[in-house]
Amino acid sequence: MADRLTGDDSSLSAAPAGEYVASKISEIGSQVKQGGQAATADSDRDSMRVLIFALIAAALTSAGVVFYLNRALVRARRQIHDQKFDLRVTKQLEQRFLASATHELNTPLTVTSALTDVLAKNKEGNLTERQLKQITAVQRNNRRLSEMVDVMIQSSVAGIDDGLRIEQIQYSEFIESAIKSIQADLALQGVQLEWSVMPSPDVVSIDSERISKVVSNLLINAGQNTPEGAIVFLSTERIGTEVRTCVRDFGPGISIDDRPHVFSPFYRGDSEVSRRNRGVGLGLTVAKQIIEGHGGEIGFESNATRSGVTFCFTLPIAS
Repeated sequence: MADRLTGDDSSLSAAPAGEYVASKISEIGSQVKQGGQAATADSDRDSMRVLIFALIAAALTSAGVVFYLNRALVRARRQIHDQKFDLRVTKQLEQRFLASATHELNTPLTVTSALTDVLAKNKEGNLTERQLKQITAVQRNNRRLSEMVDVMIQSSVAGIDDGLRIEQIQYSEFIESAIKSIQADLALQGVQLEWSVMPSPDVVSIDSERISKVVSNLLINAGQNTPEGAIVFLSTERIGTEVRTCVRDFGPGISIDDRPHVFSPFYRGDSEVSRRNRGVGLGLTVAKQIIEGHGGEIGFESNATRSGVTFCFTLPIAS
């Protein structure tokens, strides 16, 4: 009886003990859970701080990069400005040198040309035939030098756009007049000149003397590069708000090596034509200066599959 009662007492006390343990475990679990939540919250806050710091660092870095790039851009612009200034100064010095040199050359050439002209007339009749031939050779070389000096004088003109004597001219009439003025010179070279100038009322604002020089340079250059008896062809057309003039020859064309230097001053390609025709290599340079000074463009086409070269220039039509 006592054993049963004892057993009954122990079974009765076991239930509260189990509940107690379970409650303690639940309490510990709650504490662990709360601790985990707190740790998670702390972790989220740390992550947010890291993200904010990263964003701030990125913003500061971007600002630094932008500042550096702005500084670099300012320096680059300053260097470009300085280089342009140096280029202008160099060009002015070059033009002054050419102007001075051509002036010094022109004076003695004028004197020697006048003297040889007097001697060539042989008014006193005391010169032999051989001496007359020698004087004729001197005259011929004097004329060649005078032509070179004339081209150099044109090239030395500073500020070509400031020195233009502009007038309103009907272009088709002007170009025909320019063609006829050079036709005889080409005939002396054994070259036939043909042209196709479309009658047009289009008016251009140009310095007629300078544009005539461009036409003359291109035609003479074409004649020098055309075999004797061949044709030099000139044509004009209107393209939009511009008139386009082209001069084509049927010579050997321009080599690939020479093409980048066609408009470079004093450049003369190494060809049979350039060796036969003496010059200083300024004719096309002057033509480019004049056309660009009028707001136009000049270029050339030289196709490897056919002979000849075509030079074209444009001029804006007066509004």
